[in-house]
Amino acid sequence: MLFLYGRLWKDSEEMGMSKGRLRSEYLRLLDDYPKEKRSKNTYQITNSLVNHPVWKEKYIIAVTLARYPEIDTSAIIERAWADGKQIVIPKCKPKTREMDFYLYEEGTELESVYHGLLEPNPVKAKKKSAESIDLVIVPGLAFTSRGYRLGFGGGYYDRFLSSYSGETLSIAFSEQVTNHLPVEPFDVPVNYLLTERGIMACD
Repeated sequence: MLFLYGRLWKDSEEMGMSKGRLRSEYLRLLDDYPKEKRSKNTYQITNSLVNHPVWKEKYIIAVTLARYPEIDTSAIIERAWADGKQIVIPKCKPKTREMDFYLYEEGTELESVYHGLLEPNPVKAKKKSAESIDLVIVPGLAFTSRGYRLGFGGGYYDRFLSSYSGETLSIAFSEQVTNHLPVEPFDVPVNYLLTERGIMACD
């Protein structure tokens, strides 16, 4: 199991890995993550987020409806509703590799179209402009302390973030944070990275 390996081994190996192999390794890491540790760390991540100023100052928050083995985002969504915030979720457009965001409320009709992801039905949901979104919680498989991320390979978020001017944050287990990842010219780092150990502002 990758997360049981030493940190120095992982960092040195990752320097020479392709993005495809890295994705496979980190998906395996998440799939093998112990159940009790996952539950505890997910709670700590959620609690740290909702008590941080970057959360308290924002009103419209974009997040994905995470699928296992990703970190569960359901508690984040429910807390946002309880705090009177609005949640928006992405709708992918595979032909252009772009995405739009739609208001997500209790009872919002969802559909599974792209790789099994649950997405809003654009006919029945209310679209929100990128300019209206205060905070985007950006998904990923691995991250560096500088805010660069290894995504799932679609390029949707990098396209969106290239013209987005609001705050960005990613959540991860500490085992998903590494010193080295392949970085392309079009990669856009996030502003904050949050693990069960706390939140850091990325340089």
